[in-house]
Amino acid sequence: MSIDRRAFLARTSQLAALTCTTAIAGRAWARHPELYGPSGPAGADPPDFKVNVAVPGPVRTPLRHTINWGQDSSDPSTVLMFRGNPAHTHYGSGRIADRYKIGWTLQCPDYPAILHGNPHVWRGPGWSGQASVLGNRVLIGTTSRYLYCLDRETGGIAWKIAAQRMFKSSCCIYRDRAYIGCVDDHLRCIDVQSGHIVWQWNTGADMDSSPIIAGGKLYVGSEKGAILCLQPEDGKILWRHEVDTAPTDPPGGRGVESTCTVVDGRVYAGCYQGWVYCLDANTGKRLWKFKTDDDTDSSVCISRDSHGEMRAVVGCESGILYCFSAKTGQALWQVTTGAGIWSSPAIVGDRVWVGSDDGHLYCIDLLSGQVVWKQAVGSVWSSPCVLGDRVVFGSRDHNFYVLDAGDGRIVSKLTLGGHCISTPCVVDGDIYLGSHGGDFHRLVPA
Repeated sequence: MSIDRRAFLARTSQLAALTCTTAIAGRAWARHPELYGPSGPAGADPPDFKVNVAVPGPVRTPLRHTINWGQDSSDPSTVLMFRGNPAHTHYGSGRIADRYKIGWTLQCPDYPAILHGNPHVWRGPGWSGQASVLGNRVLIGTTSRYLYCLDRETGGIAWKIAAQRMFKSSCCIYRDRAYIGCVDDHLRCIDVQSGHIVWQWNTGADMDSSPIIAGGKLYVGSEKGAILCLQPEDGKILWRHEVDTAPTDPPGGRGVESTCTVVDGRVYAGCYQGWVYCLDANTGKRLWKFKTDDDTDSSVCISRDSHGEMRAVVGCESGILYCFSAKTGQALWQVTTGAGIWSSPAIVGDRVWVGSDDGHLYCIDLLSGQVVWKQAVGSVWSSPCVLGDRVVFGSRDHNFYVLDAGDGRIVSKLTLGGHCISTPCVVDGDIYLGSHGGDFHRLVPA
């Protein structure tokens, strides 16, 4: 009996990948039993879990887009990565409406687990998750362990991929490929049209950091304790910078959850230990580091102020927002909020907007550090997006908010049925956002 060579090789690769993934799941279970169900990784697999196979959905329309790819994963007409561009200063396209309604909804499955010794159900996109949009496709990773590619108009599933654990990272789209990290330790490169995995690499630890591509290179943080630069075509590591450790650190105390920022040939990223690193983007050589007060998961935002100085702003878990020189790392000002900051700041002109776990969204003067206003809206882990005179974000009080960017007045809010801790994706004035109620929505002007 003759066997088709291509079919044989494809099946052999699939079986090898399954064996590798099962071993990886076992190691992850040993490190983090609280994040799996009581039966461990075998019992935690989704019913239709398949390795390297996209689950076909009802959408058959080919991928269509008009992006003229440069060297970065960014385009002014859409959102292709977390915070839109390598400086984290692109917050979407179109005009933000005063009021929104739900256009369509994707209901994500539950992921039952044990968290801190108690039963817990994970649902919807995670804290660091923001949708990415390429033409007629929307990509979103979820804590349900699925990465979805959806039809932008209908919400129909073009394809979906199941991983061993949660997707908390945001997709970075570049040259029709999507790059995303996962809590199952893997960084994956996926063909956006088909959903097939082009390559994947086991980093050895969780990946909450969202990949970005700048200057044709991929930058990402790992909870293994490193900032990485890779070749996007094949995942080859170009350089790896280990962040600092100390004898008093707990196990895993030097990981990187923040998303890298790349500006003027420099890479910036925060880490567990309370440092922001500035590295040479080509070599990974450390240029300087800036000390924060606590674990820094918020991502650095860099923008030029009205005096021409490049300023960097980032928050940390002690609730302090820092501003420092992007060139030298010299501290310029700091603002203390009432609780931790996981939200990544937005900068437009000489204003900064950021959320805090103390139940407020803040607007701060970029030059002086003075609080311009703060609005009580519930705990904000979501990263605000500012377009024109409006700022939008989600809150842990289950609401999506539209605020006046100038004075903080609440223009409208929409209840979405669960903690809204992920970041809105604004494209052509429509908004893509999920909640821990388990739903992912397209919001359209009301």
